[in-house]
Amino acid sequence: VSRDWSSDVCSSDLEDGWTFCFIPEGVALHKATIEALHQQKEIPFVTPVTHELYIDGATCGDVSAWTVVAVAVTEHGRVFQGCIGGLTDIDKASPSWIGAEYHTNIDAELSAMAVATAFAFFGLVDRKFIIRPDLALSERFLQLENTSRSESTLARLVHMFGQSKPSNVVVHEVRAHQGDPWNELADAIAKLIAKDR
Repeated sequence: VSRDWSSDVCSSDLEDGWTFCFIPEGVALHKATIEALHQQKEIPFVTPVTHELYIDGATCGDVSAWTVVAVAVTEHGRVFQGCIGGLTDIDKASPSWIGAEYHTNIDAELSAMAVATAFAFFGLVDRKFIIRPDLALSERFLQLENTSRSESTLARLVHMFGQSKPSNVVVHEVRAHQGDPWNELADAIAKLIAKDR
């Protein structure tokens, strides 16, 4: 089944803001993700203590895609809240371009980092947000003291977010392909978006 992600509600829409959605049809779910989704049915509804934003990027042929998976952390466990994703925009003339220059895994992951960081910055100020990249480079750009002019526009954007990061936003790397259910979900969705183009 082929999806037109450009018209999907999971994609960003600059006029209407960001919309998180359910898991797209056709995503190959990892066993750990299936188990986590099943277990969350037993978790009572309570106000989340923290929101985790798992990010990932993927390439397929000559395109790349990014994904952010939102998870609410409560005292009883983690609950999937939604996902958002899209193709990595490398067209400098596009109104949705945020600085990616190539269809690489790094530019896709940094695109996801920029989206997640922007979302966390404008989220609820009384909640903690943890951004969970699986690429150490994403966290490094966010925490650098400075960047060089040779760094990409996207790397400088992520760095700028890091320099102005509010105290309720932290970054903790998650190990890729180690069975974390939400990291595996972000990876699977990014791969689907890239593959379906």
